Amino acid sequence: MATIAIPLTAGTGTSGSSDIAAEAVEPATAPVGPSTLSIVGAAGAEEAPPASLAQAVSAEERTVLAASRSEERSPLPGCDSSAVSQGTNGNLSKDSLCELWGSGTYVRADAAVALAALNESYVQTFGVNMGITDGYRTLSSQYSLKSTKGAIAATPGKSEHGWGLAVDLRPETYQSAVKTKWLRTNAPLFGWDNPAWARPGGSGATEPWHWEFTEGVEAHG
Repeated sequence: MATIAIPLTAGTGTSGSSDIAAEAVEPATAPVGPSTLSIVGAAGAEEAPPASLAQAVSAEERTVLAASRSEERSPLPGCDSSAVSQGTNGNLSKDSLCELWGSGTYVRADAAVALAALNESYVQTFGVNMGITDGYRTLSSQYSLKSTKGAIAATPGKSEHGWGLAVDLRPETYQSAVKTKWLRTNAPLFGWDNPAWARPGGSGATEPWHWEFTEGVEAHG
């Protein structure tokens, strides 16, 4: 069964954030009845908890709760995150892939469910879906891209796009200090990250738009 990478406790994000609310204050005595965290966590997708209660739980804890609820109610209906990937790089079977929220872009099933859960949190924060320009690439499309972009493009048959484990984001999705910081802090909670090589000073070309499903990438080395 594929898993979405979520920390066991809050406060384990990759970096701090000025956008994250203050940590919840521990009560001086044992609480009576349900905790603030459990009330916030119990709120359904169409039902927001009272603002006074939501503010008592840190933004990172709310992100983790959103990920848990998303996984339970399937953020990408019709996509089976437990589906086993079939095929080779650039030649994956159709059953191995799922479309991302009607975008016409596909990635591997477990990666798709994790990204859809991240997108739900993104929508809650910014009010719009994450824009995706590229996902799974067939081997022929990798060769075509290599011929036009040269060294910037991965060697055909070696691209994480060919495994359905990478997406490229539209500029408006990441191109602001606030959105970049939010993605770097929250995306790893859902198993996605802008890899070290693609960051300024990394071993490859700087590609802030390129994000990968970490668990899948690490699994095949």
